[in-house]
Amino acid sequence: MKRKMVLKDEEREELTAHTIELNNSKAGLIETEEAILIHSGAKAIEGGHVELKQSGAISIDGDRVDVSQGGAFIMRSQQINITQGGGILIASGEANLQVSGAQIMLAREDINVEQGIAGIMAAKKIKADNSASLLMIANTVEGNVKTLLDWRGAVALGATIGSIIGFTWLMKSRK
Repeated sequence: MKRKMVLKDEEREELTAHTIELNNSKAGLIETEEAILIHSGAKAIEGGHVELKQSGAISIDGDRVDVSQGGAFIMRSQQINITQGGGILIASGEANLQVSGAQIMLAREDINVEQGIAGIMAAKKIKADNSASLLMIANTVEGNVKTLLDWRGAVALGATIGSIIGFTWLMKSRK
């Protein structure tokens, strides 16, 4: 395996090296211990430490992910730090977002959000300051956060949707 690979203004399908740096480049699959993407994009990144600066990826699977003004559809990592970015599905041990957003955030331990927004957040502990969420599930919630549904609202919404589906199914089966 190559020790270090640096690409500038290039496009490659597969990259494998201990350290990979992309600047204004595109890649398909990146397998590495350390990936640094600046103004670049990738389909999939698998590695240890992944750092995106004004870059994006479809999926990231790493030990630690740091994103600044970028994002990914799916991020899986032990630790995820996002500043002015976002993702669709974030699964981690610990997630930290600053002025960022996500559709679904799942963490085994903590989620910390500063001036962010999330659709669904689930963790042991959620700390949110000046943030908003559709639904939060946690043992402990701290901070100033606006949430649309608490657990009672979620149960009521689920019961309503279930009733509508059941009634529709019942009416169809009578025809």
